[in-house]
Amino acid sequence: MTDPFMVGKTPQSVPDTLSSRMAGGLHLIFFLSGAAVLIYQLVWLRILELVFGVTVYAVGTVLAAFMAGMALGSLIFGQLADRMRRPLLLLVLFETGLMLYALAFPSWLRLIMTLLTDIMPDPATPFFGRNIFRFGLGFCLLLPPAALAGGGLPVVGKTLIRSRSRLGGQVGGLYAACNAGAFLGCVLTGFFLVRMLGARGATLVGAALNGVNLVLLVFWILRKHPAISPQETVAAVPYDGGDHAAGTRRGIPAWIGVILAALVFEGFCAAAYELVWMRMLNHFSADKSLALTGTVFAAFLFGLSAGSLAVRRWIDRTGRPLAVLGVIEMAIGLAGLAVPFVLRHLGGRFMQLRAGYSENWWNTIGAEYAVFFLILAAPATLMGMTFPIFGRLLCDSIPHLGGRLGRLGFLDTAGSILGAFAAGFFLIPAFGLIRTGTATAVISLAVGAALILIQPDLRPKTRTAFLIAFFLAGTGLACVLPVSSAMTGWQGRRPEDRVVFHAEGPSATVTVFETLEGERRMAINGSISAFGESDLEIDKMRGLVPALLHPGPKTALAVGLGMGVAARSLLTPGLTRLDCVELSETVALASDSCYGGVNGRVMRDPRFHLIVEDGRNFLLLTPDTYDVISSNSIHARLSGFLYTREFYALCRSRLNPGGVVCQWLTTNWLTEEEFKRLVAAFLVEFPHTRLWASGVSNLILVGSETPLKVDVARLEFLFRHPEVTPLLTDPLLMDPLDELPRFLSRFVCAEDALRDYVRGTPPETDDRTAAEFSRVVKPACNPAIIGALAAMKTDIGPWLIVEDGADRDGFRRDILASAAAEKACMEGILAFNYLDDRERGAGLLNEAVKRDSLSFRYRDLLSSFYRFDGRPDDAIGTLLPLMSVRPGDIRLLRRLGMLYLENGETDRAVQMLTFPADRGDVLSLYFLGLAWMQAGRPDRALDRMSRVVSHRPEFLDARMQLGLLLTVFGRYGEAAVHLQYCRDRGYGTEEIRRIAAQFPELRIR
Repeated sequence: MTDPFMVGKTPQSVPDTLSSRMAGGLHLIFFLSGAAVLIYQLVWLRILELVFGVTVYAVGTVLAAFMAGMALGSLIFGQLADRMRRPLLLLVLFETGLMLYALAFPSWLRLIMTLLTDIMPDPATPFFGRNIFRFGLGFCLLLPPAALAGGGLPVVGKTLIRSRSRLGGQVGGLYAACNAGAFLGCVLTGFFLVRMLGARGATLVGAALNGVNLVLLVFWILRKHPAISPQETVAAVPYDGGDHAAGTRRGIPAWIGVILAALVFEGFCAAAYELVWMRMLNHFSADKSLALTGTVFAAFLFGLSAGSLAVRRWIDRTGRPLAVLGVIEMAIGLAGLAVPFVLRHLGGRFMQLRAGYSENWWNTIGAEYAVFFLILAAPATLMGMTFPIFGRLLCDSIPHLGGRLGRLGFLDTAGSILGAFAAGFFLIPAFGLIRTGTATAVISLAVGAALILIQPDLRPKTRTAFLIAFFLAGTGLACVLPVSSAMTGWQGRRPEDRVVFHAEGPSATVTVFETLEGERRMAINGSISAFGESDLEIDKMRGLVPALLHPGPKTALAVGLGMGVAARSLLTPGLTRLDCVELSETVALASDSCYGGVNGRVMRDPRFHLIVEDGRNFLLLTPDTYDVISSNSIHARLSGFLYTREFYALCRSRLNPGGVVCQWLTTNWLTEEEFKRLVAAFLVEFPHTRLWASGVSNLILVGSETPLKVDVARLEFLFRHPEVTPLLTDPLLMDPLDELPRFLSRFVCAEDALRDYVRGTPPETDDRTAAEFSRVVKPACNPAIIGALAAMKTDIGPWLIVEDGADRDGFRRDILASAAAEKACMEGILAFNYLDDRERGAGLLNEAVKRDSLSFRYRDLLSSFYRFDGRPDDAIGTLLPLMSVRPGDIRLLRRLGMLYLENGETDRAVQMLTFPADRGDVLSLYFLGLAWMQAGRPDRALDRMSRVVSHRPEFLDARMQLGLLLTVFGRYGEAAVHLQYCRDRGYGTEEIRRIAAQFPELRIR
C-alpha cells in the first residue's frame, strides 16, 4: 500500500489529458488573479493605515489576515476540490466573490470605523492594547477575501496536474504564475495606479481583472474542460528513506514531522523578514509612499516566482531533496544576516548622494528603489525555491492532490501568520529591527541544519562540511552586524554630526543629532522633521497664532509633539488643558530628553497630557472637543492622510463653537499644483482662513467657521504676560518676536486671496493624496510657490481690532513698514537664490534692512548674499551694526569671525571667535584654530584643533588640520593616526598622499 506522504523516485507515468492551450489559459487566469489580489492587498493596506496610523501594524495586520485567509482557503477548498467533478466552478466563485467584496470594501470599512467609534477601548488603555483590538477588526475584515484567494492553488492544481512525475515542476509553475501576476500588481499599484487613479480607481482595475477571468472561465475554460473523476488514481512509488523508513509510525516516516515543522518555520521567517526589511527600507528610502511597500512586496513576489521557476525543471529528478532544501534554508539564513549590513551601507550612501540628484525621479529615487528591489529579490528567490520542494516531499497522490496542496498552503501560511503577527506586534517593538532580523536568520539556519541532518543517504563528512561552512559564514556575518548603529543614518548627515539620542520604537526609529553649529535636529525614520533653531519661530507661531486668534481658549489639542515647542506655545494664560497626541512614544522620549531647554519642559506641566496614539484616530474616537487644534504633523510627503479634506472635517467636528484649527505647511519638496491641493483641502472645511509664514519655507494655515480677527488689546496683554514673554524673547530666535509689528508682519493673506490662488484645483482627499506620491526629487523650496506667497503678501491691518484712543495711525504705519520689510525679504530671497537676479535680490534685502534695521535675519541674509557675490567688506559691514545690540551673541560673533578669516583679517577673526570658542562653541573653536594657523602661531592652533577633535572625533577637516599641525612639530606617529583616519574615509586623499611623500616618517598606508 502506498503511503500518502511518501514521495516516489520513479513515479508511474500518466498521460497528460489537458491540452497545452487549456493549461496556458489556466496559468493566465492564475496570473491575472494574482495581480488583482495584490492590487487589493496594497489598496487595503493603505486604507488600514487610517485605522492604525502605524505602517508596521497595518502591514502586520494585512499580512496576517491574508495569510490566515489563504491558509483556510487552501485547506477547505482543496479538500472540496477533491470531491468535485468540475472543481473550476469554485474558481468562478472565487473571482466573483473577490470582485464583489473589493467593490463593497468602502462600505465594510465604514462599518469597521463605526465599530471602532462605538466599542473601542478607553483611551487610557495602552497603545499596544488598542492596536490589538484594531488588529482583530482588521483581521476579520480581510479574512473572507483572503480565503477566496487562497483556494485558487489547490483548485487549479487539481485541474491541471495529471502526472506524478511532473508534480514538483507543475506546482512550481502555478506558484510562479500566481506570484508573477502578484508582482505585476505590486508594481502597478505602488508606482502608478494609486498615484494616478486613487484608491477607488486602483480597486476598479483589480475588479476588471477579476471580470476578465470570469469571462475566460465561463466562455472558454468551463465549456471545453472535461470533468474529473473523483476516483481517478495514480500509483506512487514510496520514497526510499533508508534506515529512516523503518522508523515509521502509522505509515508516516520518522522525518515527516521535521519537514512539516520546517514548512511552518519557513513561512514564519519569510513574513518576519518582510516586515523587518520594510522597516529598514522605510528608514533609508527617500519618500515613504506606497511605492516603498510596493517595492518590498514586489521583490518578495518576484523572488518567490523566480525561485519556483528555477527549481521546477530539476526538482523532480534530484535524489536528495531534503539536503537541497536544507542548503537553501541555510542560505536564506545567511541572506537574512547580510541584508541589514548591505542596506545600512548602501542606504546610508544613497542618503548622502541625494543632494546632488537631478529632478528626474525615475533616474534617481526610482533607481534607488530598483537597487533595493534587487537586494531583497535575492533572498526572496531562495525562499521561492522551497515551495516546490516541499510540494514534492509532501504531495504524492493525484486523487487527493487538492487536499495535499491545501494542507501544504495551510502550513506555510500558518507560519506566515505567526511571523507577521509576532514580528509586527511583539518582536520589532521589543527588540528592534537588527535583533529581530538576526533571530529570524538563526531560525532559518537551524531549520536548514535540521533538514541536512535528516537526509538519509548523505555521507557524514559531507553533512559535517556543509554545517561547518554555514556556521562559520553565519558567525562572520553576525560579527559585522551593526547592532547599535544600523539605523542612525539620516538624510544629509555629515560625518561631524554627533548623535545625542537614538532609539527604535514600534512606529518609528528616532535619532537626535547635534550639528557643529550646536543645533539639535530630530530625524524620524531617516527623515529630518525638526531643525532645532531653524524651526523655533514657526513652532512658536503654531501655538501662539491660533491662541491669539481665539478670544480665550480653555482647551487645546496638539497633533504631534516634535520638539515640544509648539505644544509649549499653546500653554497661554487661561488654558486649562492641553492634550498632545503623538504616534511615537520614542519621539516623546527624545523631546523630553533632548529639547527640554527649548520647550520649557512642557511634558512636566500639569496641564499637559500625552496620548500615544495616531492623531487622526484620536480625533475619530475622542468625545472631547477643543477651542484650538494645532497639527504639528510631518511633511505631507511622509504623512499624507493628515493633510486631506477628510482630516480637516474631523478636526472641524471636534471644535467648540468659535474654535480654531492650525496646520503647518511647507513650500519645499512639492510641485505648485500639489501645494495648491493642500491649501484647497483646508479652505473647503474652513471658510475663514489666514495664512502666516516664517521666512519662505515654513507656513501655517489658521482656519475657523467664524470670522477671524486679532484683538490688539488682548495681543498686548498676552505679550506682557510672564508665560508668553519668554517664548517671544527666546535668545535662540534669530529675531525676538515681542514687538507687535514684527510679529504681525508674518501674516501673509486671508481666505479671498487663497481662494483666487487655488481656483480650479481639486482638494487633497483620502482617496488621492497627490503630495504623498510627488515626483519632486530635491527637498528645496519651490520658487513658484514662493513667488505666489510674495504676490499675495499683504498687511494684517484690515483684520485688526484696535481700541479707541490708541495711536491707530502710528500703529498702522509700523505694521505697514514691518509687512513691507517681510515682503521685500521674500522677494529678495526669490530673486537671489532662485531667479539668479543677484542685484535685485541684494537690493530688496537692503530695503528690508532699512525698514527693520535691527533684524538679525535680514542682515544675515544680506551678508550671505554679499559673501556669495565676492563682496566681503559689504558682508562684514552689514553685520557689524548688530554688535551694539547683540554683543554676546555666539552666532553673530561666529559669522563675523568667519568673514574676517576669509578676508585675511586674522586679528579681527581671533577677536571675534575667542568669546564663543571659550564658551564651548565647537565651530568657533575650529575657525579660531584656522585663524591661529593663518597668523603663524601653530602652537595655539594645535591646542585649538586638539580640543575640536576631542569634542568631535568624526570632524574630518579638523582631524586633517590636526594631522598637518602635528607633522609640523615632528610628532609623526600621532599625525599618522589622524591622517590615516581621514584617508580611510576617502577625505583629502590627494593631499594626504602628497604629505606622505614629503614625510616618509608618517608611514601612511
